[in-house]
Amino acid sequence: MSRRRMLVSLDPVDSRRDRRTLRRTRLVGWSAGVILALVAAISAPVTASSAPLPAPSSASAVGQPRGAGAHTGGAIVYRAQYGPDWIDPGLTWYNFGFVITYATNRSLYSSNPEHPTHAVPDLAKGYPVVSADHKTVTVSIRRGVRFSPPVNRVVTSDDVKYAIERAFSDNVPNGYVFTYFGDLVGAPDERGPITNISGIRTPDAHTIVFHLRRPSATPFAGALMLPITVPVPEKYAARFDAKTPSTYDTHVVFTGPYMIKNDAQGNLIGLADKIHIVRNPNWDPDTDYRPAYLDKITFTFGNDLDRMATRTLNGTHRLCCDSSPSEIVSRLGTTYSDQIGRMPGHGTRWVSLNTTIRPLRNLNVRKAIAAAMDRRALRAARGGRVAGRIAKHFIPPGVPGFKQSHGYAGFQNAPYLADPTGDHAVAKTYMLRARRDGVRINRHGRYTGDKVLLMVGTDSEPDVSVARSVKRQVQRLGFNVRLRLVPPDRMYLQWCGVRAAKVAICPNVGWFFDYFDPQSLLQPTFHGDAIFDGGNNWSLLDKAGINHAMDHASQVPAGPARWRAWADINHKITKQAPGVPWLWDAAYQLESGDVRGVMSPYTSRWDLSFTSVVE
Repeated sequence: MSRRRMLVSLDPVDSRRDRRTLRRTRLVGWSAGVILALVAAISAPVTASSAPLPAPSSASAVGQPRGAGAHTGGAIVYRAQYGPDWIDPGLTWYNFGFVITYATNRSLYSSNPEHPTHAVPDLAKGYPVVSADHKTVTVSIRRGVRFSPPVNRVVTSDDVKYAIERAFSDNVPNGYVFTYFGDLVGAPDERGPITNISGIRTPDAHTIVFHLRRPSATPFAGALMLPITVPVPEKYAARFDAKTPSTYDTHVVFTGPYMIKNDAQGNLIGLADKIHIVRNPNWDPDTDYRPAYLDKITFTFGNDLDRMATRTLNGTHRLCCDSSPSEIVSRLGTTYSDQIGRMPGHGTRWVSLNTTIRPLRNLNVRKAIAAAMDRRALRAARGGRVAGRIAKHFIPPGVPGFKQSHGYAGFQNAPYLADPTGDHAVAKTYMLRARRDGVRINRHGRYTGDKVLLMVGTDSEPDVSVARSVKRQVQRLGFNVRLRLVPPDRMYLQWCGVRAAKVAICPNVGWFFDYFDPQSLLQPTFHGDAIFDGGNNWSLLDKAGINHAMDHASQVPAGPARWRAWADINHKITKQAPGVPWLWDAAYQLESGDVRGVMSPYTSRWDLSFTSVVE
């Protein structure tokens, strides 16, 4: 996936080595990857409060806050296959990048695992105040928060303003700024130089006011927990941001309890195969809700997943992993059950079908492929039942709109998604309908055309097994499929969703929400405006009715009417069969026996600011 938050398997979501700009695979990114946010039932003018969330359905003692007896001090090694996408908070957009960002920085709002049902003010002093017309959002900034060396000064509202403005530029090509912050008055319509945005006002050093062109305060307030709101000191960062791309990524200054080691000039040390995180000497615990028990965290990358999982479970002072190792959990879960963190993943994986390429341009062909797909076999490649529930639409459990989308049962008028093992009789019915539409299909329901469908997947397990299974299943319908396996960053940035690449099928994509609202799941992945090279609308779906429905629903305040509107959009998308949803993820993490790991309800990974070691 692309955090952001894309759903990628054990390999794809977190590679700093290639400097890529994937989303929270959050990837997938992912992932992007995310469970909380400031989606408020806002009536005005009042202080917004976050919408309630159910507790994780599979929560265990491991991965839950355990403040009693937590030890302050100590060091851990966090083993991962891939590094974060970016250190720069203006660029990172998937799970593992978020793991580091939220330990070392302070966005306006964030998550607290001790209160998993709502987002909490972080750099912000309190919840946002929203005007009666839902076009103005005001946030007060906490006093006494300081930048790490070499900047050292107190954070002001101008630092947040600059952080958002730079993300609209060519030099800091943020992946989600136009989607979630494009309604700001004066925001540019396309990338260019860093410019003043008139809709962001800072009347004093501790107040920031956002003026919106439309009454879209609900999604805008929710997005204020994304890393784009992490303050960036303009005077210090401007010389780095003047370059294309910005080199601030290797000179970041931090505001959280931790920082990446740097030298006197602010150059971050290491970053190639290790990242060394130490305490931020300018962090004041009186301004923060995080306990920040650990003294030092060392990230190591490039490890074999099985090996690093074994070393973590049998070792000391270790955490794993950058992704959710559900296949390993299925094998070792009984033996090491008390060393496995569990949490709902709040994301959907699907097989993306390019709606612009023949014969997939035909809706009945896409429905036939969906009907024939053995989604249970795809899940088996990720570890079987422990990997999550079989998906029947695109809004995962625990997210508003899931219940209104008929939950686990799915939509009744989608027979092509009814049987999780595939139904070839239903598939044949749709193939014969496509035949009547003029597609070259014989009377047995098999494709007889000469079109070769290019499928591009990621080149490591379990994604390879998923991709090969999808290929076999599509070929049973008579299609000629050519599978190409590439590194995950290349899959997203050079192949899937890139029109010129002519990719017909992407079997390894998926998405976690960027904040607790169905809009953050469906708009980045299925709105026509999300079609651009490196974007996340991998199916290239561009339906005017769906686009207009999203534009309208984005302005509906949080509450039942909003959830119904987005469930209806979910239904419309599912009826277009732009892909085959096959998994609603469960998230797992591994720890050594002497680590008290706490999982973040936002990233579904270890929360380093709450984790401690046993001494």
